[in-house]
Amino acid sequence: MKKKLLFIAPDYYGFDEVILYGLNEYSDYEITMALSVSTKRYIYRNFGERLKNFFSKTFLNKNLKKTQKRRKFISEINTHDLYDIILVNRPDILDAEIYNLLNNKGGKKIVVLWDSLEKIQGQKESLKHYDIKYSFDAENCKEFGLKKINNFYFNEKLYNNNPMFDVIFLGTFDKRFNDLLRITQALKKDNINIHSFIYHHRDFIIKDEFQENITKLEKIIPFKESYKINEKGNFFLDLAHENQSGLSFRPFEAIGCRRKLITTNKNIKNYDFYDPENIFVIENIDDINIPLEFFTTPYKELPAKILQKYSFENWINNILDL
Repeated sequence: MKKKLLFIAPDYYGFDEVILYGLNEYSDYEITMALSVSTKRYIYRNFGERLKNFFSKTFLNKNLKKTQKRRKFISEINTHDLYDIILVNRPDILDAEIYNLLNNKGGKKIVVLWDSLEKIQGQKESLKHYDIKYSFDAENCKEFGLKKINNFYFNEKLYNNNPMFDVIFLGTFDKRFNDLLRITQALKKDNINIHSFIYHHRDFIIKDEFQENITKLEKIIPFKESYKINEKGNFFLDLAHENQSGLSFRPFEAIGCRRKLITTNKNIKNYDFYDPENIFVIENIDDINIPLEFFTTPYKELPAKILQKYSFENWINNILDL
């Protein structure tokens, strides 16, 4: 009989689908998926249910759609009475009732933090519920005794070799936007064709001089489909978030598809795959000077052991301690 694993995560950015695929592909566990948050539109079973929810929200201040999603979530958790492993992403979403339920499900409880503890409130308080705690943030690991886990590359086989632009950036509109404009301006002066795809839930202004370099996205690109944007560039741009010491997925995607990387994250120099021939680190955002040789020299192949170390399969093995 197969051992059982319960995987709990929200469906943000489609990250859950990628991890679920990896668990099924690279482990021998029977996997049960429970969505802690579903962003998909709720479909009413009939007009009567829609009408009932209208009156419930109007007069009782209760949203039956949320109630139904909650019931489905708990039902998914209760697929089995006991699990050998309970793996959770975004632990801050879970409340006391859910943690009490999980405590009765047995098994080793593992959490993989979505982001740094400083960036998402509630993650720090949830750590007490887990036996093994993983984070990609080196500073958080050191301060709170977490286990370091790097991100990984996947979908590398889907990339084409016909890039439309020299440098590509995919991200959300946030505090990094001004840094993006500085980098764009510096590269344009050297006739380097850079293009960025930016999502924001509200409209934002792009100055005329950057109109041809930035495309606004109306929807978030699902995690598993990000390669469709990344493959448009011959070089990747990575912009570190404020107070981020760990590496995002972009450096690992660059490893997987053999692309050179430009990044503002200085911590990348501490990693075993760092090579200045493949990775240019912007030390000072106010003084950007990337040698043209970086763009004209070929990519330097990495050793096979490095490629294996940061593969999706190895990430799954490390998380589950296989």
